[in-house]
Amino acid sequence: MKADSFLLETQVTRSAPPESPFSVAESTVAAALHSSLRLGDILRGCRELLAARFALGRVSFVQHRANDSTVTLFSTEEAGQGALAGPRIIILGKSRLRRCIAQRKKLIVNLRSPADYDAVEQEHLLQPGAGCVMYLPLTLNGNMKGILVVSLLRGAHPDRPDHEYLDYVSQHLALAIENSDAHYLEQRRGRQLSMVSEIARQAVMLEDLDEFLGAAPELLRRGFNYDLVQLWTIGLKQETLYLAGCAHRTTQHQDTCSCTPGIVEDCVRQGRTLCNNNCLQSASSDSPCCEGIASQLAVPIRLRNKTLGVLCLASERLDAFPADDIDIMDGVVSVIATAFDNLRAFKHAEQSKEYMQAVLESAKDQAVVSTDLSGRVMTSSAGSEPVFSLSQQELLGKHITDLFNNEEFRKDLAAYLADPSRMSLERRKLPHSGTKANSFLDVTVQRALDPENRPIGFLCLARDVTENVLLQERLEALSITDELTGLYNKRHFFAVLAAEIERSRRFGHRLSLCFFDLDGLKQYNDTRGHLSGDRALKETADLLQGLVRSNVDSCYRYGGDEFTIVMPSTNKFNAQIVVERIRGKLSDNFRGMITASIGIAECTDLDTAENLVEKADRAMYIAKVRGGNRVFVAE
Repeated sequence: MKADSFLLETQVTRSAPPESPFSVAESTVAAALHSSLRLGDILRGCRELLAARFALGRVSFVQHRANDSTVTLFSTEEAGQGALAGPRIIILGKSRLRRCIAQRKKLIVNLRSPADYDAVEQEHLLQPGAGCVMYLPLTLNGNMKGILVVSLLRGAHPDRPDHEYLDYVSQHLALAIENSDAHYLEQRRGRQLSMVSEIARQAVMLEDLDEFLGAAPELLRRGFNYDLVQLWTIGLKQETLYLAGCAHRTTQHQDTCSCTPGIVEDCVRQGRTLCNNNCLQSASSDSPCCEGIASQLAVPIRLRNKTLGVLCLASERLDAFPADDIDIMDGVVSVIATAFDNLRAFKHAEQSKEYMQAVLESAKDQAVVSTDLSGRVMTSSAGSEPVFSLSQQELLGKHITDLFNNEEFRKDLAAYLADPSRMSLERRKLPHSGTKANSFLDVTVQRALDPENRPIGFLCLARDVTENVLLQERLEALSITDELTGLYNKRHFFAVLAAEIERSRRFGHRLSLCFFDLDGLKQYNDTRGHLSGDRALKETADLLQGLVRSNVDSCYRYGGDEFTIVMPSTNKFNAQIVVERIRGKLSDNFRGMITASIGIAECTDLDTAENLVEKADRAMYIAKVRGGNRVFVAE
């Protein structure tokens, strides 16, 4: 290549997930990318990781949308708590970003000046001082979670270890984004189900039709984060549409409520749900209801083959109405239709048991149970059966305390029912043995009042949150576990050691710390390859765990080829007996090619965790200086 050549594009195909770079501390990556489920925190943590190694420009994360022409963009130019720009919807056009998305291959471009940027890079991805841009596809189990776009300042030249490091970070970033997406969907689903339950409750509790139609749009807007929600009703002569309720994010949308949107009129005329997830490219006949709206949905409110009105929803986001949302809206409008019909027909009458049951049938993913004043079940939703392992018929007449098998909560619930001054009782992550063992529920019990504020019973909402709890536990385990060996990591080591020192002083027990450093691992790596070296570290970890006391001693990967063992209720001489056996087994396992220099230190009354580690580390160093493959006990 000529010396004055300025543009270099390289495509890299990954054949397998990268091994952990030897220089990377897994705990550092885990702490940066897996300590939060918020996308903004994850991207800022990613930038902090990269900024420690590279001269960074702008770092961007791109999510591909359902259509082929646009993407969602997030960008950050500062680490820590720096502002995160986005989400923004941008048009791909003919760009390197579009090529990377289509080919799913890493793309590296060296640039001499801003004149070499393509249109998307110049407007959204790069700053004037960028000299290199790297497009890194984030894939997990064959699915692409997005593109990480990293720009380096002019003069930066990443080498092969740098690219291995980027592959390693990208793999963890894809997992972190997958977990973030799962958490977001779980939270959003929870908010939506709570919103549907609240609409059902309003439908039962409110006696005034206008009040109900006015409250429902705001519940929907908040629950689904839409920009505009309207409830249109049809006059008695089936000729005129009236705006019965409206909720809007900004006054700009409020000003549009004086005229009927075209999609609403078409919905009434055709008698079916109409959805437009890209109003920006639609013909004028299907134009958005107001400026800035990118997606619209109109769902007919029908009862007994008669159209009562239309639920109209609008969002400034493209593709704002996935199939799941449309299915939920079908259930919502059935609740609204039933409420509309009953409230209009029985304005001043209490709702019948059959009506209540019809409303509850819309809550299929959540248990909604109503009881009388004594706590006996009168009605239940279709979602009650998977939560309580009882059919709706079997639930009838049971006492509400008998639905839960957590004894402590049963006592709290009984006390709440007997205390008229308490309006509600809530529990989060309540252990429950239902259709599956080790389940968890979010439970809310509330007193139901009539229009004169007289108690008439109780309303119980229960939702299975087991998957969310297990996800949180997996993330917590990941943050304290070394990925390669399966042992606890350095961060967890210091937390446990400090706790064990405190416990040994409180109960007067002995405590010993063993510090291992492998001899010969570098030569082993150089002759057999890093994959063999990684396997050797894993075998060492397995050997350590197999030779110490389970549920008493604990083993840790301190970093690189260093390991530690915390031995409670053990003096240094007994620790030496165990460690000598480990040293011999280790040498035999690797036929002398890998041995261990081991230091032992016993905790004194004055030692802190740091002092004890320093004593054991010095003892290990003496063992290594004296030729290695030996144990040295600190005085």
